[in-house]
This record gives sequence, C-alpha cells and structure tokens, in this order.
Amino acid sequence: MRILITACIVAAMSLKVSSVRAAEVSDYTVTWKDGLRVESPDKDFKIRIGGRLQYDWTWASEDNRVREEISEVKDGSETRRARLYVSGTLYEVTDFKLQFDWAGPDTQLKDAYLALNNLPAYLKIGHFKEPFSLEEMTSSKYSAFMERTPVVTAFAPSRNAGVGLSSTLADKNVAWAIGGFRIVDNQGRVVDDDSYSAAARITGTPWYEEKGKRLLHLGSAAAYRKLPGTIRLRARPPIHNTDRLVDTTTTITDPATGEERTVSILGEDAWSWNVESALVHGPISAQGEVIWLLADTNEGSDFDGVGWYAQISYFLTGENHSYKQSSGAFGGIKPKENFGKGGKGAWEIAARYDWLDLTDSDAVDGKLEDVSLAVNWYLNPAVRLSANYIYTDRENLGEVHFGGTRAQVAF
Repeated sequence: MRILITACIVAAMSLKVSSVRAAEVSDYTVTWKDGLRVESPDKDFKIRIGGRLQYDWTWASEDNRVREEISEVKDGSETRRARLYVSGTLYEVTDFKLQFDWAGPDTQLKDAYLALNNLPAYLKIGHFKEPFSLEEMTSSKYSAFMERTPVVTAFAPSRNAGVGLSSTLADKNVAWAIGGFRIVDNQGRVVDDDSYSAAARITGTPWYEEKGKRLLHLGSAAAYRKLPGTIRLRARPPIHNTDRLVDTTTTITDPATGEERTVSILGEDAWSWNVESALVHGPISAQGEVIWLLADTNEGSDFDGVGWYAQISYFLTGENHSYKQSSGAFGGIKPKENFGKGGKGAWEIAARYDWLDLTDSDAVDGKLEDVSLAVNWYLNPAVRLSANYIYTDRENLGEVHFGGTRAQVAF
C-alpha cells in the first residue's frame, strides 16, 4: 500500500501541465484525463491512477415501533468510501487493476484482476464484479442517488473471485458477459471450500444515437450462488448509515440451553434473475429493474422473493448521462461548463421508487418500500455535492424519514 501511495505522490509531483495537454517527463508521457495517466514512448505500458472519496451526513426520524423493535435510528456522519486504485495495460495485450477501500474498520479489497484483451472475448481473472444488474454494474460514483436500492443490495451478487468472459456483437449494440466464481469475504479470502457462484448477463441498445445522447437499453441476467449452511438476505433503506430493516433471519430460543440465537430460514443455494431497461433522451434519463429470487428453505419448501425500482432524472443544465456499450452500464458526467470563472457546473434532479418483498415465509415480515428524491451539483467531472431525501415504509412496523448529503471527489 505504501508503494501505491508513493507512486501516486511522485506521479502527481511530475505533472506540470494542464488537464488537456501532455508533458514529457523523461521518456514518458504524463497526462490528466479523469485520473493520472502515464504512457511509455512505445505505448507498451499504460498506467492510470485514480480513486474516490465520499463523505456522508445523515439525519433520521422514525416511528415509535421502529425504535422499539429494531433500534433508534440515529443521525450521523461517515466516510462512505475512500478508495485508491492503479490500473493499466502491459505490453498492449494484458490489462490489470488493483483497488482498495479504506472506509470502515477494515481495509477491503475491491478489484484485483488481470485480463487479456486480444482474444475473441475479453478474459478476466481475479476479484471483480459478477455480471448482474444495471444498477450494480454502474459505479457508485456515477449513480444519481447516494445508495443503491434495497432489492439490488439484497438480491444481486457483487464482487467475488473468479474467471469471466465478455464481448460485444452487432457493432457494439449487444454486449454479453459470463463468469464462474468462488464466494469470498471483503479481503478476498474464500468463505468455504463449497462456496461458489455463477452469473451471466446480456444487454442491448436497439436505439443508439449521437454517441449515447439518445438511447434505449434493454437487458437481462441470471445468477446462482451456493453457500454451506444457509443464505442470508437482508437490506437497509437506500441510506447507508442505518440499520437493516428487512432480514431473512429470525431469533429463536434454543430449547436445550434456553439461549437465543439467530437462524436463517433459507437453505444453501439460490437463483436470481432480472430484467432491466433504461432510456436516455438528452437531459432526461429513466431506468428500472425487476429482480426475482428463488431459494430453498430449511423446511424444504421454496422461497420466492421479488423487488423492483423505477427512477427518472433530469439535467437542468442540459447534460446527459453517459453510457458504456461494452459493459451495458452508465458512466460519468461532464458538465458543459465547470463551476468557477462564470461557469455553474451541472445540476440534476432525480426521483425513484423501490419495493422489496421478502414475506414469502411465516418467519419473515419483510416488505419494504422507499421513495427517494435527489439533487446533484456536479462542479466539474471530479467533484460532486448531493442531497437526498428518503421516505421508507416497513410494512407492519412503521415509517422512517431520512435526509442525507454527500461530498464526493472521484477521478
């Protein structure tokens, strides 16, 4: 880690020009383009250094039953993400990326992979995201809201250790990805010898104009996971600094010892699948997903979970959400004019509704719905300030109102 940080400092000190012009440092070209980039004269070596910092403040007001049965929802602040990464290309055909997150009590491994880019399909080996869900595949630094929806955090897989293939067809209008994985913890260590998963996703843009200023995205994905023992599904409202309000576990009293313990109603494997769509028409963007989950239970019956979300956003200053056809996901925002020297940056307003149902069992009372409103101010491509309001209704329990703000630097 010290080597990575030192490399960032040395490279930054070597940068002597503006973000649009390159400087020769020894025999290497150093530029700034959404991150620090270094390139060898023969182009055999290309290195990029970047990261993100997200700092949140949250406020909450909950009903009495929520406070009594779960806990008091407290106001607070936190470093939501503090990441640094280095990525690049070696000898033109081998890509790599290494990314860590220092937010929270433990350092977490995010991306750590090698990839071959000169094969018929892009081959990736290491620790990376499983291909599933438009919202999950879109980076958190590009989302119109502070947090992903409960249905995605509960049902969609995230990063695991594995091997993946991906490519595009039909002049990049169709993208596909597939992978097999071992399930690992936040440090990249295997959970158990018998823990594994697989996922596949296909997306398409039947309508794509003006380099993505107008497009229609359609997609679907499927995922399977297996864990020894039980699978646990749980989710908090779309704000991070709060408790989880739905959970497929229940507290029982052991008849032999009289002690309370938490057990999951689910068995050891589960299937998830989704359909997703998105529309961009200039400054107006809309997207939505439906995700289903089927799992066995400890009683031998089937558990059916379902959830969905729909959202819309609008840029008051005329920008649009960028889109990556190769990954079937959204990218960053570049204001028409940066804040300062007469510029006002980019301003976006957004609204979202989401619904999650985990009640397909007598042991779980877990139906959650949320309404989220957001205002985003992009001062420039790297800096963004956000404010969110979230209304949460936990069925048979009560309501919670959240307010949140975020300061973000990402490059």
